[in-house]
Amino acid sequence: MGFSTVPCNEFVEVLGSKAPVPGGGGASALVGAVGTALGNMVGALTVGKKKYADVEEEMKELMAKATTLQDELETFKMYQNREPRFYVNVFWSGMTWHGANKKTANVQFYFNGNSGPGKSHNYPPTGYLAHKFTNPSIDTSTGNWGYLDFPVFRYAEILLNYVEALNEYDPSNADITLYLNMIRKRAGVPDIEEVYPDAVGDQTRMRELIRRERQVELCFENLRYFDTRTWMTAETDNNMPVYGMNIAAKDHKANGEFWQRVICKYDGGRDGNRAFTKRCYLFPISQEELDRVKCTQNYGW
Repeated sequence: MGFSTVPCNEFVEVLGSKAPVPGGGGASALVGAVGTALGNMVGALTVGKKKYADVEEEMKELMAKATTLQDELETFKMYQNREPRFYVNVFWSGMTWHGANKKTANVQFYFNGNSGPGKSHNYPPTGYLAHKFTNPSIDTSTGNWGYLDFPVFRYAEILLNYVEALNEYDPSNADITLYLNMIRKRAGVPDIEEVYPDAVGDQTRMRELIRRERQVELCFENLRYFDTRTWMTAETDNNMPVYGMNIAAKDHKANGEFWQRVICKYDGGRDGNRAFTKRCYLFPISQEELDRVKCTQNYGW
């Protein structure tokens, strides 16, 4: 049940009953959102009026705080209090698009939403987009898309390559935490030994954490594909369905169908089920080449 779909008195009556929905969290968020909206209303009726000129700056500050609170209340809990790189990398439905250093619209990845299927063929099948390489100072509404300097080899990758190799050669070497923490400090997260003290000197555990750090830090930089093949983990990491949000839903309201975790049936003409077996580590050699040089076909082909 949503507040927008039933009369106010019915919503309040059901809220006070034993019904599982609407719940207390949703009701509290609604009360908070209404409170911040009222704060903005008072500010809008005050700012610009001559008789309130002496408190105009204070009212503007209160309106800015109310807007920030309202944005937080409208941000789903699963997107709150994540590590900083999450917000740099990921664009989710309901997140605000910024252009020319100002808010322009909240992105909608659901059916017939402003960035979803129905109205356009250009939409993300998972209900998520990459946010990493966007420039908030560019006004895309004017057709200005800017330029992208794609990283070929970042210093962070050099450090990650080094600590990964060092962990395999000398797991107790202090350089592992030293250089891994350089990356983490830049990202604004605690040192690795603060979060995982048991991992220091533990080759298996540190290998897992280094690979995880690489996945997060180098997200969307065209390296994960090759990493899972280098590590020979693709049979596990890539041999599974692709999941995402339910973009066939008609809205992304809290507790709605959009937030159901579903297999991406709109995955580029595929059904969302991806398979990776041992033979996929190598491409097959063409029959023409096999006949020409009398070589052996790659494993599994």
